This record gives sequence, C-alpha cells and structure tokens, in this order.
Amino acid sequence: MRGVGWIKVPSCWTFDAAKDKALANAIRTEIKRIDSGQKVLGWIVDLRHNTGGNMWPMLAGLNALIEDGTVGYFVDPNSNKKQPWISQNGRSNSAAGSSYKIGDRKVKIAVLIDSMTGSSGEMTAIYFLGLPNVRTFGQASAGYTTANRTYVLSNGSQLLLAVQFVADRTGKPYKDNIVQDVPVNDLSNTKNDGVIRAAKKWLLE
Repeated sequence: MRGVGWIKVPSCWTFDAAKDKALANAIRTEIKRIDSGQKVLGWIVDLRHNTGGNMWPMLAGLNALIEDGTVGYFVDPNSNKKQPWISQNGRSNSAAGSSYKIGDRKVKIAVLIDSMTGSSGEMTAIYFLGLPNVRTFGQASAGYTTANRTYVLSNGSQLLLAVQFVADRTGKPYKDNIVQDVPVNDLSNTKNDGVIRAAKKWLLE
C-alpha cells in the first residue's frame, strides 16, 4: 500500500512479562520498518478479528504512533471514579521495550474494527478514539468493553466479573460496543478488501 502504513495487530493471550515485551517490540519494530522505508501519509491499525486478551503489550507497541499521556479510563459504575490509562514512550503498564516514535504524529490513522474485535481488542481501538486525526472503519465491535476483576472462590476456582466500564481520552463512555465512523459491509478481512480500500481512500485525501 504505497504511502500507507498497515499494522495488523493480533490478539495477545499471554501475561508473561518477556512475551509481553516481545509483542510490544515486534509491533514497534514493524512500525519503524515501514516508517523508515517510505514517506508514510497515513496509518491503518487493523484490529479486525482481534478478540482481546492482554491489552497492555498492544498499547505499548502502538504507542509509537501517538503522543504520550492519558489515553483512556476504567470507570467505576457506582462512583464514576476514573482510573486513567497512562501510555508512555515504550511503556504501557508492565510491557516496556523499544522507544521508537514516528516523526509525524499528526498524520491520519484509520482504525479497523469488526464484530470479532472484542474485549482488549476493543480497548486497543479506544486507545485511539478522541484523537482528531483518527477515524474508525468496518463494522461495530463485539461489545465487551469492560474491566474484569478476579475473585478466588473457597474451592480454589476463580470467578472473573466485569466490574468497570471504559471511556476514551475525552471521557466518552463505552458501555456497549464501538460503533464505527465509516460502515463498510465487507467481511472478507483481507489486505485489499473494501474496508482497507475505504480507509486508504480517506488517508490519502
């Protein structure tokens, strides 16, 4: 895709520090490779079929595309108290590694989502929402925009309950799914499908 950087971010089903760091570095290394090889006029962050897991390595890697700071919140439904997500260069929660940043962090970013973008995949999309240079494409997400807490039962079993909802950097809450800015009814999920073409057209305008 000449002039457009495309990053396909997979689900992250590990909570191992070394593996988390490896994934974050792999994302940033790919961003650096693309950014160093051409003049990038816009970026596609493809989160289609990303069913979630551990969001922090994904956020740490994608931090290469944006400015540091508060990028979202966990919100208590009773008190409305907000716990911010802080993204720093090369570090997001426990995942830390490469510190590469793209030169122009005001270029357009198209975030691709679909009905299989769920849980931490949705959190990763929310990481970008509220930025003036970001637009979402595809279909509405799965609707698992919650933070879970683990409760250990008397028999040793574990129960995970959704105890918080999330908000983007502007404070806009997401209690259900993320509704895309630009709907595209192409579910083929390829590197040159209708969703990619719609995103590329906007990026190059």
